[in-house]
Amino acid sequence: MAGDYAVVKLAPLAAKYGAWATRTIEIISTAENAGKIVLNEIDAVLASEKIVIKETNGTIISTIKKEEEILDGATVPDKQIVITEAANVMDGTALNNLTPELPNTRNISKGKLHKSSHKIDPGVNTELQTKVNDIIANGDNTGTKTEQIQDKLFTEKAGFNNPPLDAKYGPNNNPVGDDGIDGLYIKGTISNPTEIVISEAKQWDGVGGVTLNDGNTSTGLPIQMSDSWIQHVAQKLIQTGDANKIAIGNMLQNPANANIIQKYLTVVNKSTGDINVLKLGTY
Repeated sequence: MAGDYAVVKLAPLAAKYGAWATRTIEIISTAENAGKIVLNEIDAVLASEKIVIKETNGTIISTIKKEEEILDGATVPDKQIVITEAANVMDGTALNNLTPELPNTRNISKGKLHKSSHKIDPGVNTELQTKVNDIIANGDNTGTKTEQIQDKLFTEKAGFNNPPLDAKYGPNNNPVGDDGIDGLYIKGTISNPTEIVISEAKQWDGVGGVTLNDGNTSTGLPIQMSDSWIQHVAQKLIQTGDANKIAIGNMLQNPANANIIQKYLTVVNKSTGDINVLKLGTY
């Protein structure tokens, strides 16, 4: 199996251990029949929080993890099995198949992140694991490290143009700054894009949820990642006077491109180390 990432996500399972045991044995049987190695001892598997399946040469094929979560509106935890495989399916199909979620005002709940994210275990890739470990140990106050993870996933794995487009600006129409879009990725060209992805990089402590930046009524800035926020950023890029930024702003404002813009959050869970890619809906 080539590549680094894959995710297969099952529906939340109400039966905590019966379903976990059934699915785990099924996965292990498949791995054994395919000549894979289960890293855990078989008799200890069901007590494990994480099962690692490897090729005979040591390459990680799958990591299977149990997660407790309380789904939105539920009063008791449901058991969910998340399977993160080492295969290259961080692609358009995997992303497009995600269920879009909407923030509650500007908060994305823990339940939505668990239920609807494309989850990636960075342990299948040394570079990703190093970056995630650094974020957990030392933080990422500027967001630069999380943005680097996001860039790697969308360009190297999902096949969007590399390098990403620079959609940031500074105060007073400065074309250089930290305001704007963390990650802007396209397929095609700026003048004729076939796909446009806007993604914001976030960190999460695994407890509450992820909070989007609030709007500012005095400046007219809408809530982060809303459709009106994207148009606001596009206009700010145009106002920089920089030819490249103007072209990017026009691309985002072009009505012909409205239906090919997809929005995501790339979230590093600092509690588990997992990377969550969540699709956002229209708001």
